[in-house]
Amino acid sequence: MDTQTRVEEIKKLHEQVKARIENSNLSYQTHTNKHKKKVIFQPGDLVWIHFRKERVLSKSKSKLMRKVDGPFKVLELLNDNAY
Repeated sequence: MDTQTRVEEIKKLHEQVKARIENSNLSYQTHTNKHKKKVIFQPGDLVWIHFRKERVLSKSKSKLMRKVDGPFKVLELLNDNAY
């Protein structure tokens, strides 16, 4: 085989694999996000904070600590994920 044709075959194969991976990722994404809804809070809204286990200090007894705290008033909207 000519080296140029082999290079073209490999490039075509790379494009096919990339397209399949993108389709697979899109399928996983749509399946995972099917029941999620995007919630954006506005200044003045009251919210509850849910603590994750990793975020609690290790010195304290995380088993006995509260997992939620609030309600807190949203003062400012920085972006969709930071308030």
